Amino acid sequence: MKKRILYLSLYRVWFDCIAAGWKRIEHRDDTEYWRKRLVGKEYDEVHFTNGYGSTRPWMRFEYGSLGHNNVTGKLDIHLGRMLDFGNYEGEVER
Repeated sequence: MKKRILYLSLYRVWFDCIAAGWKRIEHRDDTEYWRKRLVGKEYDEVHFTNGYGSTRPWMRFEYGSLGHNNVTGKLDIHLGRMLDFGNYEGEVER
């Protein structure tokens, strides 16, 4: 069975926080664009990148779940364990 992958690009500060294990939930605005992409969809993995090009840093995580934060009004993507990473020199929590 083909893996269902959610691809997301991050600013470096958030990429670093997720890689270090400090941030386990990625937030997205509750807009029509993100609801179409996330709500009612099933994913196996989340692939994060930072920047562009073939040498950009990347990480792969198990997809945990999707929630709605009633305080912030954002969609919360809960991450499972880190599966792999590459082209990254920063601190990594495995």
